[in-house]
Formats: sequence, C-alpha cells, structure tokens
Amino acid sequence: MIPHGFGIQKTNTKTIQRRKNVTTWLGLNGASKFIPHMVECCESILDNMEEEGTIDLMHEMNSLTFNVFVKIMLGDDIKKLESTLYPYTNPDGKVENITLKEMLIRLTNAYVQHYINPLTFLMPFLNEYHLVNPYKRDYKNNQLFKKYIKEVVESSDNKDSIGKKFLNNEDCTSEQRLDDMIAIMVAGTETTSHSLVSCLYYLDKHPDIKEKLKKELEKEGFIKGEGFLASIGVDSIQNLTYLNCVIKETLRCDTVIQDSFDYECSKDTTICGVPIPKGSHFRVDLVSSHYDDKKWLQPKEFIPERFDFESEFYK
Repeated sequence: MIPHGFGIQKTNTKTIQRRKNVTTWLGLNGASKFIPHMVECCESILDNMEEEGTIDLMHEMNSLTFNVFVKIMLGDDIKKLESTLYPYTNPDGKVENITLKEMLIRLTNAYVQHYINPLTFLMPFLNEYHLVNPYKRDYKNNQLFKKYIKEVVESSDNKDSIGKKFLNNEDCTSEQRLDDMIAIMVAGTETTSHSLVSCLYYLDKHPDIKEKLKKELEKEGFIKGEGFLASIGVDSIQNLTYLNCVIKETLRCDTVIQDSFDYECSKDTTICGVPIPKGSHFRVDLVSSHYDDKKWLQPKEFIPERFDFESEFYK
C-alpha cells in the first residue's frame, strides 16, 4: 500500500532523518494543541453510542482516529475530506462514491487481507505486478486514494499544516513524501483504533482497574464539565502514570502486529549459538516475547501494575 514509506525501505541516513521528522512533527508537544479537537471527536462518538444503542465499535474508533490524525495533518481542511465523495471500486466490481475517510478504512482492511491471502505467498508475482483481483482492484483504488489526498493537501490554505511539511520535504522523492504522509494516516488510524477497542475491552472486564484509572483521571482534573478542556495539557497528561501503565499492558496483551518489520543482517554473525549469514532477513516475534513467563509474572493476566517500578509485579 505504501512501498516507498519510511517504515518499509532499508535504513540509511535519509530514512533515519525521515523518521526523526515524523517524531518531531507528531510528538506530544507538537500535537497537544489539537487536544480540544480530540475531545470533540470523542464526545461525538459517545453521542452516537447513546443515540444508536448498539454500534460497530471498531468502525467508530477507526473514524475517531482518522478524524484526529487528519486534523493534525491537514488542519481545517478535514472538512473537505468529510464532505467530498470519491469513486471507489468494491469487491463486487460496483463503483461507489464514498469519503476519503471511508476509503482509507476499506483500503487498510483490503491490504490486511492481502497479508493473510495464501496467493500472496504462493504466487507473490500476482501481488507484485497487480495481475488479478483483489490485487489489481486494490492497487487501482490505492493509486486514486493517493491522488485525491495529494490534491487536498496541495490545495490547502493552511501553509503550516503537517501535511504540507511532508509534501515539501526535500530530503526524499515525491513518492516517498506521499507514502510517508499516508503511512502515518494508515498506521496511526488502524493500530490506534485497534488498541483503543482492546483497552476498553480490558477495562470492562476488570472493573477494579477501571475504577483505579478513573480516580487518577479525576485527581488530575479530568472531570467533565466547565473548565474541562482548560485542565488538559501536556503536563497533566504526563502525570497520568497509571493510564500509561494501562496503555502499555494493553499493547502487551493484545499486540497490534504479530512481528516487527524485516531486519537484514549486514554481516555474518551468531546469535545464541545460531549462525546468521550476511544478507539474511528476519523479524522479531512480538507475541511470544510479550507472553514469555521468564520475562513477565503471570503473563496471561491483565496487570497494568507490572509497568510500575514500585509494584511487586514489576520484573
């Protein structure tokens, strides 16, 4: 979906700088000014839940994270994405006019399906050259999505938006600039929404943990009502130590991705007695490491305190 993105290409001086740009532009200090918009998006989701009763929480969280990330990336130009419709070819071959938000959600899910499709591994050339569906159809949709996103950013009146910074980055090619920007939208939207749903699930299953977290939020001034937004800032967020533990434990228990990106061995080496020739590709198994009982106490249990240095569960 984003073959030229900074997370896909081999590490070198330029890719390292591109990654540093992302952390600088999207770090907590830089993104904190968008906290009111984040709260507004959350309140909108809650209103929908109250009105509809039963909802698709994953889809709602996808919408929430998309709105937040796009607001940070494009500023007020998010209105263009919410109102304008674009053609998208569905699996049944019918063309439907949808928003770019919905297009991103569908494309992300489509490319996830590529990852688990046996044809991707048995006959990789079908995917590489987009010879048959779903690869051919999804590639076409993806190219159109990139074209539309680029047009929105280029026509933006917000000269200081982070989207502009991506597209004006002279340290990389035009394909890399666009893919870097979309990488944040894709990775940020899908992974964050997944983790949000998982976190809500674990809190619902463990009311004692939810109550402890609620008390910490209230102590730091996170109480809905007059002055709520004024009390939220970088300092108050960084004081939420138990929330930090809950988030880390959620990511440990329900890992968003099963393994890391590819690593390539730059020279012949040996790890734990296993010889690894130069040029070998390998990945880190995240799930196994997160449930290793040699590293974690009661690894199958949801225990946020394991990330508290003073807790008996810290190891």
